[in-house]
Amino acid sequence: MPRWRIDIVRKHAEHLGIVTASNAQEARNRATTLYRIDPSRYGKLMITKIDERESSRFDD
Repeated sequence: MPRWRIDIVRKHAEHLGIVTASNAQEARNRATTLYRIDPSRYGKLMITKIDERESSRFDD
């Protein structure tokens, strides 16, 4: 499942954290809950896909 970097633009861009979600919309939903973002600030979020994680990191 992909990882997404979550930033919010205030006076400057501020890094909030990283969430795992299947798409950008789900990443936004998780971030708004996790970081308690007020609905009026949703437009200030920057969501950037970091990478695509595989379900298993160990291959036999």
